[in-house]
Parts: sequence; structure tokens; C-alpha cells
Amino acid sequence: MLLEEIEVIPYSLPFREPYVTARGEIHERNLILIRIRGEGLEGLGETAALSLRGGIGIDSIAAEIRERCWPALLDGGVDRNRIWSAVARCRNRGASAQAVAAVDIALHDLVGRASGDPVWRLLGAAEANPVVCNATLAAANPAATRLMAEDWREQGFRTFKLKMGLAGDVTQVATVRQALGPDIAIRVDCNARG
Repeated sequence: MLLEEIEVIPYSLPFREPYVTARGEIHERNLILIRIRGEGLEGLGETAALSLRGGIGIDSIAAEIRERCWPALLDGGVDRNRIWSAVARCRNRGASAQAVAAVDIALHDLVGRASGDPVWRLLGAAEANPVVCNATLAAANPAATRLMAEDWREQGFRTFKLKMGLAGDVTQVATVRQALGPDIAIRVDCNARG
């Protein structure tokens, strides 16, 4: 499939509540949406900047997609049976994992639209199954943690990830267990400063 155009759109989504971890606090998630067009079709991809975790920022990712990935994709287009090859060309030009992820998703979407196959089938799955997500609880005092956990439970979540790395971690876990009972799953995400 010949590729014709790429559009790179940085945007951000504000959080209802600040997201607090041992590494800092963020109030929005910076993202990039890309559109890759070819043969009258369009494939969508997305990626996030993980700058709070030491990753590159959104502007750098956008530049990599435009300056490293797009020229690599124009060199050979994309073959339905070799999407991995087009993605590898992007990676081989030094693009970050975040840039490569957006391109990978968009190419799979584009090829799926061209072939009429859902992406799950392109990836070799026998059927589409839902992915069960957890509710992530930001680091907070016990009262705030309890309220967040109860709110997420009311929205249907049964697995809770707690951000660790601040004083009071054990109390935070105990608070969630006491508030939600023994039938929910608790995951801990231990961050370290460094």
C-alpha cells in the first residue's frame, strides 16, 4: 500500500484530579494523535509522552514521527503481511518507542481498513476479548484514598492499582483493603526516586 500523507496532532487531556506519584504531580496527559493516509483510507494511531518518568516530551515525539518515521515509511510503503517491516524502518532511523508505537497502531489500523479485517485478527487473535482495566489511585492521604477507591468501585472497577513511594504506603494499602473488602484485587506500583 502506498502512503500519501501523515498528520501529527499533539493534544492534552486534563485530569479531573491531579495524578500524584513519588516522581511528581501531573494535571494533564500529553498525547499525540497521528493520521496516516493512503489509497483513500486513513489509519489512526496514538501515543503518550511519559516525561514525568524521564521520557522525552511531546514536541520531540512529534518531530521524530515527522522527521524520522514518515521518510522511512515513504521509502517502502506498507505491505499487509509485513507491517512489522515498515515499523522496523521507523525504529531503525532512531525513533523513540513512543513514536514507533503511534506509527505501529496507525499502520495496523490502515491495513485493517484496507483489508476489511479488524486489527485483532491482523495480530493473530482468534477473537476479540475485552481488556479488564484497573483503577489507578494517586498517592494521597487515607481519607482521600478511601473516597477515590469508593468512587472507582461504584463505577465498576474490581482491581485497584495504588501508587507507592511516599510516606504512608502501608496505610494507603490498608485503607483500600478496609474500604473495599477482601474480594477486590490490589496492585502496588512502587516508584523510586532517582
